[in-house]
Amino acid sequence: DKTVTGNITTNADGKGTIDFATATAAKTLVSGNIGSSTSLDMTLVTVNTGNTITSTIGGDIYTITLDVESTGTLAIGGDVTGATAFGHDGAINMAADKKFVGAITADTTNNGTVNFAATTTDTVLVSGASGVAGTPKILKAINLAPATGVTGTLTGAVAATAVNNNGAGTLAY
Repeated sequence: DKTVTGNITTNADGKGTIDFATATAAKTLVSGNIGSSTSLDMTLVTVNTGNTITSTIGGDIYTITLDVESTGTLAIGGDVTGATAFGHDGAINMAADKKFVGAITADTTNNGTVNFAATTTDTVLVSGASGVAGTPKILKAINLAPATGVTGTLTGAVAATAVNNNGAGTLAY
């Protein structure tokens, strides 16, 4: 249950691994960013969160792979740049108007729920594939809620058991 106040950075591309042990209480794991750009990203960020627990990363995440190995929830306050993989049936809650620049997959079909807070501006929410059809990498659910007159876009192939538009705006993919 350790936390970092501020940013975690690397001085070389694809260097550094962060593995957050299983959180037993809701807390902000990192208050700032992890990595600083696509040319200075981490190799691997692994987050383990206990069931019914929410762990938070306050800023952007730049990593080759974000590995969500939990049955709890990871709340992210910024964008995620890099591949994201669900190792268990956990959830990611994205802040409003924040996005994934990269693919999102699951190790097992029906693992992984991605919840996007209400978008207030047209946003490409995922610029890579969301799940992989015909494989065990199908996501459990993608939930978004674009506001009236706003479009939330999933640009890659979408393979999820459920895709839910809970807003008055438009879902495009």
